[in-house]
Amino acid sequence: MKKLVYMAVLTLLSAAGIFWSCQKDETLTNPEEGVMLKKAKIAEAEDLVTWDPEICAGVEHEFIIDTEVGTNVQVQQLADGEWIQVFQMSKTTDDPQKFYLTFETEGEYELRFKVGSGGYSYQTLIVENCEMCDDASFSYQTENNLDIVFSYNHNDEAEITIVFTFPQVENLELNDEENYEAPDGKVYSVNNPKNQTVFTWTGEISCKASEPTTFEFSFVPDCGSGNAKDEQAVIWTDTKIIAIDGEQVITTEDDPSTPDIDETVIGYSIKGDLSNIVYTGCSN
Repeated sequence: MKKLVYMAVLTLLSAAGIFWSCQKDETLTNPEEGVMLKKAKIAEAEDLVTWDPEICAGVEHEFIIDTEVGTNVQVQQLADGEWIQVFQMSKTTDDPQKFYLTFETEGEYELRFKVGSGGYSYQTLIVENCEMCDDASFSYQTENNLDIVFSYNHNDEAEITIVFTFPQVENLELNDEENYEAPDGKVYSVNNPKNQTVFTWTGEISCKASEPTTFEFSFVPDCGSGNAKDEQAVIWTDTKIIAIDGEQVITTEDDPSTPDIDETVIGYSIKGDLSNIVYTGCSN
């Protein structure tokens, strides 16, 4: 009888040991699952933070965290071997949550992001010295209303097609391709070799007001009988941009005679408040 009881106890202990061993095996796999879960959260944090990859030195840059309101977020930057907190909210207030950072000099910056309870995701940002453009500006200088220098800077880096209108000037000498080569070396096409009133140039334009692109012209006034009745010749009346980076610029203007219909025109004038250039030395 005692032997039977002893065998039964051994059987129960053996079964318990097998059960514990199975449970232990399952427990041993849990850390791996935890690692996988942590990796998933890191990947999720990386996906939740977005920004425009073109980052300019000295310019405030926007970052967007796509997360629910009330989420704990942290952003740290590696500086001199230490992680420095550059943005933190214990509870976000917007969805998405935006924040802004400024990097003063060009170079590579190491950041890490933490969204919610997940781990950090690491990113390397490349910051460049960007060409900062000014507002577009157009002007001219002349002492005799015949030798003229126009100056223009665009509001962005671009290739433009610019058109100058000179209504009452003598025809200029053209090259073999019937284009006009200006004193500054720019080459212009003309609307009509025998009646040159519209000069068109295409090329890269400055976007800096301190370093505008210049356009030099030197004319002889057309003081023919039809123009010189008031001893004047109208040299310049307008300048337009008709294409940017090869794409034609189409605009609409209100026509007072047909208020319900907008007139479609090519290009736009950059003359602004500038006065026409008029030569007053013609004689009958």
